[in-house]
Amino acid sequence: MSNSSCCEHYLKSLTLPKLSQEGRNILDQPVTKGEILRALTCLQSGKSPGLNALILLICKSEKDRTLPSSYRPISLLNVNLKLITHI
Repeated sequence: MSNSSCCEHYLKSLTLPKLSQEGRNILDQPVTKGEILRALTCLQSGKSPGLNALILLICKSEKDRTLPSSYRPISLLNVNLKLITHI
């Protein structure tokens, strides 16, 4: 079975909640200026917005650098994605 077939089979086997028509209507509305301003106030000041998302691997102190488990991922997201997640 191909990876694509496995994924399709798995997704079809899930029982996921469905968004109501009212919920879909709300999500279809344009983002308002007020929502953007509220999201901007939630962002931490003094942080660089960056151009693109970036994932770095930081080695845990005093760990074997040859083992993948010795690293922890750090995700740096651009400001556009940060805003969308707050709206």
